Parts: sequence; structure tokens; C-alpha cells
Amino acid sequence: MPVTPPLPPSPPFAPPPLPAAAQRPAIEAHAVRFTGLGSEYFRVWIVNVLLMLATLGLYTPFARYRSIKYFYGHTQVAGSPLEFSVRRPWRMFLGFVVMLSFYGLFEAANHFGFQKLAIGLWAAFLAVLPFLWGSAMRFRFGCTRWRGVRMSFRATWGEVYKASWPLALAGALMMGVGFAAAVLEDEKETAASATSSAASHSAASGSGPQAATPDGLPPEGDAAEARAPESGEPGADVSEAGESESGELDESGDEPAGDAREPELPEHMMLALGGMLLAVLGGWLAFMRLEYNYCVLRVRRAFLGQQPGRLRLAFSEWVVMYVQIGIIGAIGMVAAWVLMMLAFVGIMGAAAGGGRPGNIGMLVMAALVILTLVVAVTVPARAFRVARRFQLVWNGAGLGGMARSKTSLKTGAYVWLCVRNMLLTLLTLGFYRPYAVASEYAARANSVTLYVRGGLDQVSGEMVRQQGAFGDAVADVLGLDLI
Repeated sequence: MPVTPPLPPSPPFAPPPLPAAAQRPAIEAHAVRFTGLGSEYFRVWIVNVLLMLATLGLYTPFARYRSIKYFYGHTQVAGSPLEFSVRRPWRMFLGFVVMLSFYGLFEAANHFGFQKLAIGLWAAFLAVLPFLWGSAMRFRFGCTRWRGVRMSFRATWGEVYKASWPLALAGALMMGVGFAAAVLEDEKETAASATSSAASHSAASGSGPQAATPDGLPPEGDAAEARAPESGEPGADVSEAGESESGELDESGDEPAGDAREPELPEHMMLALGGMLLAVLGGWLAFMRLEYNYCVLRVRRAFLGQQPGRLRLAFSEWVVMYVQIGIIGAIGMVAAWVLMMLAFVGIMGAAAGGGRPGNIGMLVMAALVILTLVVAVTVPARAFRVARRFQLVWNGAGLGGMARSKTSLKTGAYVWLCVRNMLLTLLTLGFYRPYAVASEYAARANSVTLYVRGGLDQVSGEMVRQQGAFGDAVADVLGLDLI
């Protein structure tokens, strides 16, 4: 009888493979929090102000260092604060002195009429500005740490100068503005000289109100009365002598008495005015593009450990932001003009009241209120720019492929916060300023949320690849913070 061979054992049960989406690490959300208080920052601020006043502004770089260190130390990112540590803070002072000396030399050249030297200094500043900006970025990021991981800015000098191409355009346009202003000034002097010459020629030819005597002096006393033409005598009526009321020349071809004509504006003067307007508009557009280039480069070439930054930001979005800023600024300028006219009417009305104590008090109050309103209408444009720029950057920024950021900052709420802070700062004669700065920083920082894939241990403990010795020396020596 044949024997049936035993069946092979069945394989152990294996669950079906999970989809690719289920195999990805989980995404964790970490909110950024600012734990500082306006009352705490007030102590830092008041010391900075007093020391800057005592040192005539020379304490400014140290004041900036103390402020940055306070805000970084109270900014919690995923439960850990940022760190801002400078090994030699006095190097920041050296960079400040260099910039201050350059500015003083430029102003002195302008004041004493050394225009060629001033133009040369300006051109040199534009040429070295990308280098200073790149050094400032390397300094700022190199001094920033999080969980012991150092940040760095790794853009090459070629990338920095390539992003700085709008500076060349802005420099050329500013040169054009200076040339146009010089042309206008020359035309103004020429017109004044022509008017003075015409008046002198009219007086010398005897066609003026008083004819000169043989010795060159104007007639006096009875002689002047004797030379004055009476009614009915020749010359008593200029229009009858040959010049019509329309201003034509008389038969002798001389200009009429007392009629010093204004010289006509030459065509190239109108072209100079148009050139100035175009240069101002072009400079504004160049600044817009330069700010965009620097913003993108600063994020994409920033590293936390070995993780590079990334940014999705289209230039069209940046242009829309600037158009909106221009509209808000134009509305603010119109409102400021209307308020200034109202202030002028109020001042004139108070002055017409005879200067009584009640009127003077009302005048002072009206001036303060109008001044507050005039300043208030300029704040929305600046606040809108800060809020919209913050949204564009932090809604498109990320860190490699492991993290991205999102902000919930509301533009309207932030603009109102800035307007309210400005009003309170004016009412308190500036002493509310530290509270305003702290509240605005908190509004921005607390709106950011970081979404990290796979947890924070991926970046903890990573070491930063050191920059070249030359770059570190530049960042240490200059210690600038331009942006």
C-alpha cells in the first residue's frame, strides 16, 4: 500500500507590508515661545540708554549685544532656548568704529565741497557693502546656538556678490540723481544771474523807475520830481509810446520799464526733473530686489549642524508685498497732509485769539494730538511690511528635509498692536518703548510652529563644519550686524 508523503509545514503568518506613507517617521509639532517680559527688558533697555548717553553713542554695539542676548535667551524652540554667545564682544565695537569713521569722512567731504572724494567714498562703500553684509551674516549665525549645535552661514563670496547686483544699479541711479540735482542747481543760479543782469541793464539804460544822473547816481529831491513825467507828456503813458499792454517791445527795441522777464525753463531742466523721478523709482525697485536676494540667500545658505536651510518664496509674492506697502504708504501720506493742514488752521485760529492762556493751552493740546496722528498714519505701512515679510519667510522656510515652519501671525492684529504701542510710547515720552519691543517680538515669535519629521534627536549633538580661517578672522574682526 503506497504511503502518502507528509505535507511541508506551512510558512509562518506574515502581515502584509505597510504602505509607504505608514513607514515614514511621524511629524511632531513644536511651538516657539517667548518667555520674556516687558518689565524685565525695561531694565536692560534703561541701562543701555543711560550708557549710550554717557558715552555719546559709543556704547551702541554693546547695547545691541545685550538686547540680542536677552531676546535669544528667552526664545524657546522645542523647549530649549537659543543662545547668542560672542567670544570677544569688543570686536563688535571695532566694527562700529570703522563704520562711524567712514560715515564721518563721507559727511566731511560733502560739507567742505570735496565732491570727487565723496563720490569715491560712496562708490567704495557700495563695492564693499556685500562683503560687510556677508561678514555680518557669518558673525550673527556663528554666534547662535541651539542645544549646543552651532549655526553657520556658508554662502561663498561669489554668491554674495552675485546676489548684490542691484547695488550697482542703485549706485548708478544715485549718481544720476546727484547729476540731475547739480543740473537743477546750475540752472537756478543761471536764472538768478540772468534776472539780476536784466535788472541792472534796465536801470543803466534809464528805463527803470528812476533814471541815472550823468555821474551814475539816482536823482534826488527836486531833481527827481523834475524828471518824473507828468500826465500828457511824452513817456507818461508807456502803452502810448509804443509798448502795448500785451508786453511787446517799443519801437526802439528796448524792454519796457520795470519789466524784468523771468527766463524760460530750458528743455534739459525738465529732462533733469524727469530723470530724478525715474532714478528715485528705479532705486526703490533696486532696493526691493536686493532685499529679496539677501532674504533668500540668508535662509538657503544657513545651516544648523549639517542641515541646510530651504525657502520657497517667489519674487512675484515679494513684488505684491511692495505694491501693497506703496498703497498703504500713499494713503498715510495723504492723511498726514490733511492732518497737517488741520493743525495749521488750528494754530492760526489760536493765534487770532490774542494769545490768552486758554487759547495757548488748546494750541499745545491740538499740536500734540495732530503730531500723534501724523506719526500714527506712518506706522501702518512699516508694521504691514514687517508682518507680511515675516509671513512670507516663515511660511516657506524649512531645515533640510526634516523640518518646516508655519506662522499664524495676523497682519491686521499686528498692525493694530504697532499703532497702539506707538501711541503709548508717545504718551509716556518714550518710556513704553521696551514694552512695545517685547510685545511685538512676542507676537511674531509665538506665532511660529516647527514641524519636525522623526523627532529632534536627528540634529542634537551634530557638530558644525568649521569655516575657513580667513572667513572666521573677518567675522571676528568686523563683528558687524548690518541686517
